[in-house]
Amino acid sequence: MRSPTGRTATRSPRLVCLAAVAWMGCVSTVFGTAVVSFELGASSRPGVFYSPSYLHGGPGPDLIRVKFDRDVRVSFYDLELRVVSAIGYSLPIEGFSYDAASHVAVWRIDGLGSSTNDRFLAVVSGVTDTSGHPLDGGAYTNSYTVLTGDVNSDDVISPLDSLIIISAVNNGDPYDPHRDVNFDGAVTALDVLLVITEINAFAPPLIADGPYRTVPMVPPAPKQITYFSCGKEINITISGIPPQARISIEQSDILPATNWQVISTFFPTSAVTNLVLPRDWTKQASFYRAKFE
Repeated sequence: MRSPTGRTATRSPRLVCLAAVAWMGCVSTVFGTAVVSFELGASSRPGVFYSPSYLHGGPGPDLIRVKFDRDVRVSFYDLELRVVSAIGYSLPIEGFSYDAASHVAVWRIDGLGSSTNDRFLAVVSGVTDTSGHPLDGGAYTNSYTVLTGDVNSDDVISPLDSLIIISAVNNGDPYDPHRDVNFDGAVTALDVLLVITEINAFAPPLIADGPYRTVPMVPPAPKQITYFSCGKEINITISGIPPQARISIEQSDILPATNWQVISTFFPTSAVTNLVLPRDWTKQASFYRAKFE
């Protein structure tokens, strides 16, 4: 590099070394958690899940299965499901399970019938691995459509859909989930009958694009917090905790309570009883609150 005087400037090797060390510290690698697969299924066929595209012609899937690339901290509240219609007001998510060994989380939707005509958007966020590293990109999204009877995925239920199934049955074609309208594990004349029934009922095409509405979340059990003073400590009991929920206990010594400080964070596996928290009796008042994530 040349200086303003035209002479070649030299850099101290020591300074170069220090700069290199600082640069390496700024780009330390942090591995993010990734979604391996996003699948849909039905409670009527436990353990059977397919890519959303395979259920375009089938019934409304009431199970959402997400597999992660490692063990994660995921809770009931980490999935937001949205739909393009008013159906979202009557389709609460009511169930959740997570298997740490397989890294699989399953959410259950209540109220879906045997026939569905809707656009869905699923957003998974707030998930971290056991070290606190979040999902790559912060969130995972998947949009999909379900139009029961639309076997060829052209967004319309027509005689062509029934002819495709008839041809598959007559030729003894291998099983294809696209043609399994009732999602019973086989492509039969019953699937043809279901498509014809939809046609005779003047089934409309797939619902048009529009604003999404959020499906309500109904937690498995209500969250409860009770506390009482015991000497110079505060004992708190917490129950109704969703599986794998992260709890943060915060404290404030200022009135009104605005300057909250986190004093404890943990992942309980069941109800927490007799959680002992410090109480500084030199302060005018202490306020505590629990946050669930």
